[in-house]
Amino acid sequence: MESIKIYPEKSGLALGYLDDHWMRIREEAKREGEVLSYHRIAETVLMTPGAKSGEPNTIVLLTEYKNVAAFLGREKLFASIRERLPSSTPGVMRQRQEDLYEPIGARMFVEVPDDGGTGRFKAIPARQ
Repeated sequence: MESIKIYPEKSGLALGYLDDHWMRIREEAKREGEVLSYHRIAETVLMTPGAKSGEPNTIVLLTEYKNVAAFLGREKLFASIRERLPSSTPGVMRQRQEDLYEPIGARMFVEVPDDGGTGRFKAIPARQ
């Protein structure tokens, strides 16, 4: 799970960049069986009388890998996919990620079985 903060006035360009890069690469990795699912989730602002929560320019990027080995090999896999895919999608303006958004955090979760026969997710502590 990665969180990113989109720079003001850049949301359309940032979504286009994510479509052209992040999502295309994960779609190919999914086709190859290394990624099980991926999601781009825009955070919304919840406003109630006297309270406001959420960040309107924050997006959470989730990638579910088939196993820990796939997760550990993701950078090599993604680099290989970038080399094989066309350089960009027609109609999408070329932008640099650094001009559109900044990473603000990342967390890793693993699925652990519980006694009920279903899985639950456990956060892996960040390295200090």
